[in-house]
Order: sequence, then structure tokens, then C-alpha cells
Amino acid sequence: MAPPVLLSCVQSQLSLFMDTAGLTVQQLVDILLGNGVEVANFFSIDPATGRLWVGATAPDAEDGTVDGVSALGALYALDLSRNGPAWDVTETCHRSFVGGSASTVALRRDGSRAYVGDNVGNLIAIDGTCTDVWTLAVGGQITGSVGVAADNGEVYASTATSIYQVIDYGPTADVAWTANLDVFDLPAGLQTFNQDLAGIGANSIAFQAGAAIVLGAQRFTVTTGMGLLDRGTGQVRSFAAGLDETVAVMSTGPDGALYIGNSAIRHPFAYCLNQLGLIATPVAAPIGGIRKYTPQRWDLLLRDAACAASDRSKNAIRQRRVCPLSVEADRVQIAELLRQASSAARSAFATGDLTALERAKVDRRIAQDLTRFTNGRIPKPKSLCRLAEKIVAF
Repeated sequence: MAPPVLLSCVQSQLSLFMDTAGLTVQQLVDILLGNGVEVANFFSIDPATGRLWVGATAPDAEDGTVDGVSALGALYALDLSRNGPAWDVTETCHRSFVGGSASTVALRRDGSRAYVGDNVGNLIAIDGTCTDVWTLAVGGQITGSVGVAADNGEVYASTATSIYQVIDYGPTADVAWTANLDVFDLPAGLQTFNQDLAGIGANSIAFQAGAAIVLGAQRFTVTTGMGLLDRGTGQVRSFAAGLDETVAVMSTGPDGALYIGNSAIRHPFAYCLNQLGLIATPVAAPIGGIRKYTPQRWDLLLRDAACAASDRSKNAIRQRRVCPLSVEADRVQIAELLRQASSAARSAFATGDLTALERAKVDRRIAQDLTRFTNGRIPKPKSLCRLAEKIVAF
């Protein structure tokens, strides 16, 4: 239990950002971690069927003792049916697991599979009958919702220490890579942690890492930052320092910028420990609010968008006879990537990253590809990708 003087300091810091009347620091932490509550995470909806998937507490008796407290968590499949002006909710099935979950259930795009993490370090894939398809041990308890890519069977699981790319092969799965989040030059006594869920992009994975002091079983965040992992290898591509950690998700703008809410929870503890003289590591005060991370090389964003569009085009061409719906989804994504490339080209010209001649060539290629899109054909941005790669100079 934290000393009262520390809790008082933390309470005063949190009160700068939220109304804490009637809510103690411990209650706030319990809510965030799902302690002592029946439903701690959000539900997911299958868009094809309207089925609700909810991670919650298992029925009391399933742990072997009827005592008003369940030692198990469960994933529920709930179906809705009309009953006059109202709706009836019917449990179709549920799957219990040890200890509960800190993971909101995530669905595959076609709704045929749900992914959830238990609290002993397993990622579990479950079908529509609540039957396990496979269980895969990762490096720790999965926190928050896993990220499910629309292609390649890729699933991204975030733990306190790293991010794992898991490939779902159907009946089995395997870890393809584990991210190395060693992005800080840390003094003695600090450790690096993963601070948020993985954000999936066309060719990279967005992440937030933090440096923290570990005291006993608790970690206290000193500083954080946002970065990008290479989607193919898990290696860090770029990283920018920040400050507060988050309990929210990150959002990506059409210009490639990352937006994240500063929801400091551990950081105020580290700040107060320093202010009270209990740790020597300097810690800046929490700031709250929303932070934006913007691209610094618009020509690189142009290249990445163009080459990601080229990769989607190759996939669409390969699948055009096998899965027409997949091809249509690829066409939509290709068009979005081409528009992003066009926007990046404008910004690159404005900042001097592109010459007028280079921008004119890029705009001409993009216009040609978008014409193919409007004519119902698959754009082929391969030449645009090659041009962008030729323009970019390191």
C-alpha cells in the first residue's frame, strides 16, 4: 500500500485533469485494470451478424465453488433478436478461462474468429461456437485489445514489455517476431516497457514505449515516446520522445500523423516520488491533453504510401479470381494510399523535399493510377513506387 503522503500528492496531480471527487487513486487504478468489476473491457460487434462478443466474469459455479465470487473470466457470444420495440439478448455460448483477461475481444474481419488474451500469457483464438481453435503462449499477459490485420493472417499482441506479431495459419499459429523496444539511453535503475496497443499501418506498426522505475511489483513511468516498427521485421524504424503514457488508443491521420491522448496514471506516481525525495531520477510534471506526432520527411511518407499501394495491387491481382471481395477491399485501400501519396507530395514540395519537376512526375503517375480506379480496374502503382524510391535520397 502506498504511503498516504504519496497518494495525496498523486490525487492532487490527477485533480488537475479530472474531477476526482469521491474517487480514490486506488479505485481509479482498479477500474483501469479491471479489478473487482464484472465487465472491465468494451464489447466487440460482428458487422455481418450483429453478434456481440463480451469479455466478462464467468458464472460463479464454474470455478467449483458457489461463493459469490468467480475465479474465472469468460468470453460470451451474445445474439440479439427483435421483441416488439425492444431487443432480447441471448447467450449463444461462452468460453471460460483462468483468472480473467485484460484484453478486449478482437474479431477477424469476417467475424469467424475472436481473439482474446487470458491473464497467464496466452493468446486464444475462438470460433463462433466458443470452441478453441488454437492457444499460443506469448511473453506475458496481453494488455488491451489485440490488433487484427485485414490481410496475411497477422495478429498483434501487446504485453507490458513488448509487441508480438502472430501469424494465424488457420488451425495453428506462431510468433513471427518480437519487437525490441530498446529506444532509450537509460541511466541505471530504469527499464523500458511497452505502454500501449499496437497500431497497424500499411507497412509499419505504431507503438508507445516508456522508461520506468521499478519498485517491487510496480513500475512508475518517467517518460515515454512514440515510434514505428517495420511491419515485416519488428525492428524500430523511427522514434520520437514524448511525456505522459496513455490508457487510450492511438489514431492515425490521413497525413500520416499520430494522435494520442495523454492519460497519465503511473507518471504522477513517479513525479510525486521525485517531489517527495523518494527517488533521485528527475521527472517532469504530467501535462495531460492530446499530443500529435507529425512526419518530418514528407518524401519518405510519399514513398511509403506509394510502395504500400503497389504491394496491395500485387495482392489484388493474385486474388482477383479467388476472392473478388478481397480485391474490391484492396482497390479501396489502394485509392486511399494514392490520395495519401498525393497529399504527401504537396507537403514535400512545400517543405523543399521535392522539386517542382519531381512533384509533376509524381502527380502524373498518381492521376494515371486513380483513373484506372475510377474505371473499375486495379491500379498498378509499381512505377509510382519506383519513381518515389528514386527521388528519396538519404
